[in-house]
Amino acid sequence: MKIVKLLTLLLITIVSIVNLKAQNKCSSEFLVGENIIRICDNGQYGYSDMKFNTIIKPQYDYGKAFLGGYCVVKKNNKWGVIDVNNKVIVPFEYDEIQNLGNKLFSLKQDRIFKLCRINKGKLEIYNGNFSDIRPKDRGFIVVSLEGLFGIVSNDLKELIPCKLENIYDYNDGMIFSIIFQDEERLSGFYNEKGQEFIPHKYILATPFDNSMAGVMSANKEIVPVRPDEPCCHVANHCFHVHYHDQYWEIIDKNGNRLIELAFDTVFTPTEGMMAVRKDGKWGFVNNKGKLVVKFEYDRVNQFKGGFAAVEKNGKTRFINKKGKGITQPIYEKIENSYETYTFINDYAIIKKGFKYGVINKKGEEVVPFDYFIIKRYSDGLICAEKDGKYGYIDKKGRVIIDFIYDFAQPFKNKFAYVRHNDKMFIINTKGNCVWNCD
Repeated sequence: MKIVKLLTLLLITIVSIVNLKAQNKCSSEFLVGENIIRICDNGQYGYSDMKFNTIIKPQYDYGKAFLGGYCVVKKNNKWGVIDVNNKVIVPFEYDEIQNLGNKLFSLKQDRIFKLCRINKGKLEIYNGNFSDIRPKDRGFIVVSLEGLFGIVSNDLKELIPCKLENIYDYNDGMIFSIIFQDEERLSGFYNEKGQEFIPHKYILATPFDNSMAGVMSANKEIVPVRPDEPCCHVANHCFHVHYHDQYWEIIDKNGNRLIELAFDTVFTPTEGMMAVRKDGKWGFVNNKGKLVVKFEYDRVNQFKGGFAAVEKNGKTRFINKKGKGITQPIYEKIENSYETYTFINDYAIIKKGFKYGVINKKGEEVVPFDYFIIKRYSDGLICAEKDGKYGYIDKKGRVIIDFIYDFAQPFKNKFAYVRHNDKMFIINTKGNCVWNCD
């Protein structure tokens, strides 16, 4: 009898471990696209409506978000595309698929990338093979062939042939790109029509924002090399280029200098403000070419939500675009984190001592510094960790959902994944379980 009980207990333990491992295969990221929620059960992915009525029962190894009426899913280690009725539009035979939007997809098979479009429910393959395809969200697609990059528009027309060393970003109507020419990697800009607008003559550059960008120049030295060195035969030139006395400038969209000052280094501009450093200290220049914050800070963050964190003598405060402080310099050093020391949804997470709190745009401390972890504010609630447990507080620091979870994520579209007693499930903003509650 004891042996039977032991075997039964062992079997229950094994089943529990298997179920736990399967459940842990489910991503903790709450994902929703076009009012269709990705759900997961025992490591299998499916989809439901916003009331968690199952639309497509869990059956896939992985699933991405719906976009444009289609969804990329994985089955038997291969990727395909389905529609909202679970009809297979792209067969499960590809190593990788990206939904580029506008019913465009990149398909990877045997290290070759292709572009395709779904037209009236049928797959149309673009004539051309690429070694890589990178989606961009502003009307074009970056493609590469044999290590060089070009651009294809969303209507599948070639804007720039694959001739560039790299394409970094598109912002403010300008495409930031790199060419390789006579031992130099030179930066410049194309416009959105694929025309070179600012010549490729800079050593480095930042993307444009609000009609301003940073560019690096330098004094160049051409150094001859021996005729028997490899570069003479491979690149058909017998010299190297050395740079001396590098400096950064700020230019407008016509390539003209916005301000006569030169800088040691700069940050990518945001909200019409660029962080600039000179002689070891940081300040800010606006898109009118005016130095609005003097060179006095040891470290700075970029502007976001109208404010930037600045650090001086080991203490941090927030300033506005006129350089005026909205807080006292009492907070800890700036952290390299997306979620801290920057305003997101009108609130900023910052650190005092060894714990985190939250301030608003008036500089008021709205959440006390009682938490070891605070995640971003969303859907009216802040996810936080205290004494090893996660819960949710509002923007006044009041506990709304008790600190009972072993793990929790910020809310998204009024729902969040949490873990309690080794089980992952989804709750709403009232703390009620809405998925995988059994």
